[in-house]
Amino acid sequence: MKYQTILLSMFSFIVMLGFIFVDLVAPLPRFLFFENLLYASIYGIITLLLLSKYFQSAYILGIISSLFIVGRISRSIIATDGSLLELWQEHLAISLFLLFIASISLYELIKLK
Repeated sequence: MKYQTILLSMFSFIVMLGFIFVDLVAPLPRFLFFENLLYASIYGIITLLLLSKYFQSAYILGIISSLFIVGRISRSIIATDGSLLELWQEHLAISLFLLFIASISLYELIKLK
């Protein structure tokens, strides 16, 4: 297994744990609680796909889900006038993790072709 794949599986696992721990420590509305559980399960699936050597499926799922979630986060932290809302700092780390996952997944997917 290549180091990029190991790094990607570690980051996916960290993101999965992050979504679970946010649900445990933050008083979120019910919808956000279940949304975070869904995202945690997606990154759990990506980690399992990478560990079971279904690389192409993991890369595609990593690209689509990461970019979708980053888009959802950006809609929540950027106001219509372009200013940052109050929770932008709390969402910066997860956004960077997700962009890293999408970038490495795209790089590895291109290398597969």
